[in-house]
Amino acid sequence: MQVPTSSFEKISPTALLVAYARQFTDIPYGQELAQLVNAQAFVEQLQKQQSDKSFEVAVLFEGRYKAINQVMAQFQTTQILELASGLVPRSMVMSREPSTTFIESDLPRMITCKQQLVKQLVGDRSNLHFVGIDATSQPSQLPIDVDYLDSQKPITVICEGLCCT
Repeated sequence: MQVPTSSFEKISPTALLVAYARQFTDIPYGQELAQLVNAQAFVEQLQKQQSDKSFEVAVLFEGRYKAINQVMAQFQTTQILELASGLVPRSMVMSREPSTTFIESDLPRMITCKQQLVKQLVGDRSNLHFVGIDATSQPSQLPIDVDYLDSQKPITVICEGLCCT
């Protein structure tokens, strides 16, 4: 499934930029996600519009991803909520462990697309959930009162890309 880059224009152009950079790292599913959303075309379009030095930050994106994973490993968490998950491939890796419950959240259009991409790459997993929310809304739309979370266990909330103004 080739996702047209125009469908992301108003949702998350930074997700495409980060996905493009992530394909040059050893982050699992980084290359596959970049190809499925045609991140190359988005970056080429961006280059035509402006002189952007985004390519130079690929190492930063990789470091941020791996640093979050390293901190999470210290806590050995089994319930994870990722805000503004965009095209971050973390859920596909962590949900391999059946005892881990992983919830991806993002704006509704983005999360619908992400769910389709994940299904194409790894199939359906009963411990991987997708929730369309606006993390800045009041009252909160955070999916914390759902039947797939254990209220007796801690929940780790992570976010690589949420930027609120």
